[in-house]
Amino acid sequence: RKDNRPGRLVVDYRAVNKITIPDASPLPHPEDLLQELGKGYKYFSRLDLKSGYHQFRIPPADRQKTAFVVSQGHYEFRVLSMGPQNAPAAFQKTMYQVMKPCRAFCHVFLDDIIICSKSFDEHINHLKLAFQTLAKEKFVLNASKCGLAVQRVVVLGHTVSDTSIAPTTAAIQAILELKEPRTLKETNKFLGGMAYYRKFVPNFCTIAAPLHKISNLPKNRWHLLKWTVEHSNAFHALQHLLTTAPLLLHFPIDGFPLHLATDASGTATGGVLFQDVNGQRHNLFYH
Repeated sequence: RKDNRPGRLVVDYRAVNKITIPDASPLPHPEDLLQELGKGYKYFSRLDLKSGYHQFRIPPADRQKTAFVVSQGHYEFRVLSMGPQNAPAAFQKTMYQVMKPCRAFCHVFLDDIIICSKSFDEHINHLKLAFQTLAKEKFVLNASKCGLAVQRVVVLGHTVSDTSIAPTTAAIQAILELKEPRTLKETNKFLGGMAYYRKFVPNFCTIAAPLHKISNLPKNRWHLLKWTVEHSNAFHALQHLLTTAPLLLHFPIDGFPLHLATDASGTATGGVLFQDVNGQRHNLFYH
């Protein structure tokens, strides 16, 4: 269960996953998708499939592989479920194929479909084709999670406009609400959340260095983990940056040169990619 939404039925498929040949087809890289949206588009629509996995039928011969047992008896899925190892790859490949007629203006990440256009009239035409394409394949959308013809769209934990990108308030709040880690698992959870937004944070590697030292402990030395004042200071410094730093980056503008400023120390390396646009500095990416 997530927030106040209805719960999801999830089956433990670890046993069948161990004997499944992995589908090596990759999902789109989130950063590639986000940068694609920053090419001067003025209007966006976000379409969300209703219970996306459940709109994919499983061939009868393969349904036995989804079998599970509960107190009421033995069941098999007739539709794609959460948990099978190759489900995301199969879902993504199918959606790529389905939305092929819209590829010039459409980006797909699993059940999220992003339509982007450079004018309102163009956007209406793009939406019509997208709806016709989905209707032809009998896909159903979740109206409450769709946003049509907006100038800012939320994608993969980011708010994207025609000129800039920033983390969503909800994503930042989730990181701020994390308490100081006391285990390696908790430390890695915090670093993972921060790393996803590190491009917005200058000097991230230097500040996070004490935490990375303990996160890199081999499994047979986890018992040596000791949380010190140094780790506590690094944790709170990173959280503080999320409330004080200008967490907004610009998309590149054609016609202006790119500049890369770098720095290095015995602890970490770092840099920032930026443009000088009519006397104003536009930061594009921190590393």
